Amino acid sequence: MRILWTLPYLPWPTTSGGKTREYHLLRNLAARGHRITLLVQSKTALDENTRSALEPWLERLIVIERRPLSSLRTLL
Repeated sequence: MRILWTLPYLPWPTTSGGKTREYHLLRNLAARGHRITLLVQSKTALDENTRSALEPWLERLIVIERRPLSSLRTLL
């Protein structure tokens, strides 16, 4: 099965319970043969360490930069 997984943060490094859960769910679904595309809206840039930890389990990794919500103007 092909899965599009969306998250508001990168699941690696696993520094919180939510990140740990998401990472292990992704890893276990990929191990069962599912093809996963991960779409992440992140405040931080994707570093090589994070990419190398996630890529073995993913078919595709898409990271969109999240802009800070400093005013209503950013909503337009």
